[in-house]
Parts: sequence; structure tokens; C-alpha cells
Amino acid sequence: MDGIGTWTLDRVPETGLGKPVLAPVDDLGVVRAAGKDVLTFLDRMFTVRLTDIGASLRLAGWADPKGRLIATLRIVPRSGDELLLVLPKEMIPQFVKRLRMYVFRLKVSLEDISDTVAVAGLIGDGAEAALANAGLRAPAVLFGTESAAGLVAARVPASANDVPGIPKGTPRLLLLGFPDRLTQITAERAPGAFWWLSEVAAGVPTVFTPSAGKFIPQGINWDKLGGVTFGKGCYPGQEVITRVHRAEDRFAKRMEVVSTEGEVPEAGAEWSGEGLAGTVVQFVRTPERTYLLLELSKETARNI
Repeated sequence: MDGIGTWTLDRVPETGLGKPVLAPVDDLGVVRAAGKDVLTFLDRMFTVRLTDIGASLRLAGWADPKGRLIATLRIVPRSGDELLLVLPKEMIPQFVKRLRMYVFRLKVSLEDISDTVAVAGLIGDGAEAALANAGLRAPAVLFGTESAAGLVAARVPASANDVPGIPKGTPRLLLLGFPDRLTQITAERAPGAFWWLSEVAAGVPTVFTPSAGKFIPQGINWDKLGGVTFGKGCYPGQEVITRVHRAEDRFAKRMEVVSTEGEVPEAGAEWSGEGLAGTVVQFVRTPERTYLLLELSKETARNI
């Protein structure tokens, strides 16, 4: 990662011909949340319903009282009373400290296990063969998970846009596991920036420290990705998020994938170019162009 939420990809691997690419995602860490009250506790804190998570990955947001996201998470179930929370590593110390303030007497423990559990992304066709050597099946449905000893795979949204090395429709899996288990996966290796390019192509945003507190979920399409459950119990920021949901035509803001040859500032900064204006969510520089997720300004969103 160059700056926080920005990456440079010097060489673009190809994902075609049934040859997937494995990219370590060292920017992401893992928090283990466990205890008999963990589901009800996190359900009251985050934007998505978790009490019925079952075996599915959930995208979730943690919002402040103004409805602005202070963290975006990928939540992977491990057992009935244990969840793995995946978020930017640089945010974890403050995230855990702040979340513990709300536990009180509930039976919930929070532990940063990033030193023992690594995160990686598998991009492209042929995931079944790539995972077979590790004794793991590829999940068949979106947000489905499969697990084997020391390794979990979750299917996440496929690429929705053409970017270098990742055609539209390219499948993607998020992997969590012990580092030695990840080495058993048979796939070409690529730098972590390639995973983040696939995130841009899929339109899946991540809030980092510089952009924390800047986005309402709807402004970065978090609701459309399934990261908000409307009508569930109270959580921080719910009133504002629900109000925006009921008046989306007036809110107008949304996120788009943009490519440019121009310079792009850090995540959370204002940017204009290619006839658009808004706030940078994240971006990846490739040898030819820069690909970014941009929360469009109200004026831009209403005029395109």
C-alpha cells in the first residue's frame, strides 16, 4: 500500500484460461469476536443483521451517531458463538478499544489475531482446482463459505467492470487462514494491489482511517451490496441511515468506478476529473491508468 487506501500495481497478471491468481492482502487484519452474547451484541452495533448469519459472510458497517461509517467489515462465521471480523489492519487497535467500551457485562471477547490468521484473495476461474490441494471446496453461491482445517473461503462479488487483467464477471474468493495453509493453494502469486484492483472492479469499498466518518452507507453503495439491513433493531446511526433510505432521490450521492490518466489524491480527499467530482474512496494505479472508487458529489450524481 502506497498511502492508506492507495496502491500501485507495476505488473498486471492475467486471470484467464482457468488460471486463478492468489494475492496476499496484508493490509487487512482479523479480529476474533466470541462469546455467548456475540451475535446479539454485534447485531446492535453494526448496520447489518447478524443474528441469522448462519454460514454466510456478511458485509457490515459501523456508523457514528450521524450515520457516517467509521469502519466497514467482512464478517465470517466460524461457529455459533465465534465470528471473524476482517478490516484494515491499521484500524484494528482503535476499533477493538472502542468496541470494548460497549460490551459492559455481556459475554463477549474481542482479540486481534492478525499475527496468526492471514488474509488473501483468489481471483479468476479455476478456484476449485486451486483449492483442492488444500483440501477445501470453493463456495458455490455469493457470500457462501467453505472451511477446512485452518482455512476458510468466502465467495464475494465478482468483477462488475473491465479493468486490466480482470474482465467483467471474473469470480473472486476471500480467504482466511494460517499462512502455511495458504501456501498450499496452487495459483499464480500476485501482489496485494491486484486484490484491491479487483475490489475496485467489483465496486466493493473499504473505509480506511483517512476516510472514516466521511461516508453515509448509501453514498458508497454499501446498502446495495447487502451491508445494511433496513428494519432491524437499533444500532448507532440508524435514524440517519433510515431517513436517507426513505429520501434517496434527494440524497442523490452514489459511488462509481472511474478510470483516469490524471493524479488522484489519498482516500477521503476531494477529486475532480473525467467530467466527475466527488470524494475518493480508494484507488489503484496501473501502468496505463488509475482506477478508483469515487463517491459522486450530489451535483455530479444528479447530472449524469
